[in-house]
Amino acid sequence: MTDADLLADYLLNYVSYDGIADTQKTDKTGNLARLLNVKKNDLIDSVKVKINKQKADYLNDDEAEKMLNTILDVINTAYKDIFDSDEYDINLDGKFDVQDVTYLQLGISGKNQFSDTQKEIADYNNDGKIDVQDVTKAQMIISEVTVPVKPNPTPNPDPEPDPEPEPEPEPTTSYNREFADRVTELVNIERAKEGLKPLKKDDTLNGLSDIRAKETVTLFDHKRPNGTKWSTILKENNVFYTNAAENIASGYSTPEDVVNAWMNSEGHRASIMSKTYEKIGVSCYIDNNSKYKYYWDQLFIKD
Repeated sequence: MTDADLLADYLLNYVSYDGIADTQKTDKTGNLARLLNVKKNDLIDSVKVKINKQKADYLNDDEAEKMLNTILDVINTAYKDIFDSDEYDINLDGKFDVQDVTYLQLGISGKNQFSDTQKEIADYNNDGKIDVQDVTKAQMIISEVTVPVKPNPTPNPDPEPDPEPEPEPEPTTSYNREFADRVTELVNIERAKEGLKPLKKDDTLNGLSDIRAKETVTLFDHKRPNGTKWSTILKENNVFYTNAAENIASGYSTPEDVVNAWMNSEGHRASIMSKTYEKIGVSCYIDNNSKYKYYWDQLFIKD
């Protein structure tokens, strides 16, 4: 049994976390990473309390500190097992970090040439393709975990009653793929009413639409925050097209509301009902700390 397995087993048995099943203990990129990140501080606090309660059982405070540091060593070993893995190290420098994401982006844009080994690594989402979706997946893997560090030794305070657990805060930002797919469905319903062919949902366009939706939080415009046109998102990611269009919206909290708004706007409706376009990508980006909270993007192209 690996250190990662031992840690997962310890957390599941001694720290409450009902959302993780026993069969998911060793999922490096998913549940174990999230478990480590969410429960790290709870674990440290619980061990400190345990040390205080059992202080009389130790010869001195150094023995108590060793117990805490031993558990933190196991946590760091588990993190190393996740990040120092050849499975994700596309730039072959012995570790998996943001440098690998940059290397992947350069390869997708044609500025790097991947070896056969790197091509196998580059398919982070295991869909058989190397594209912007793999960049998104690699960024998600990195963002899920923050490596803990050992605390500086401090005198043990007098034991206090265990505090009531506080509910975990909801994430401040997220993508709602269900909402985005519903928009695609509603668009094709509107097109069917006029006898038009349905637009094909395209995963690559969905990923690029995710980027654009997030960018509109910073600059709600068909220009990007760097000052270039919205269409540069397609060119930068080797999406070739003869015709393309973009719809954006903000503040609408349901797919039905945003599609209704677009359909009642002449310019937006024209893009949705155009006979020219063949493919569509849609995103719903939610930022709870922003002015409008919900940000929507549609990309349309004809190959």
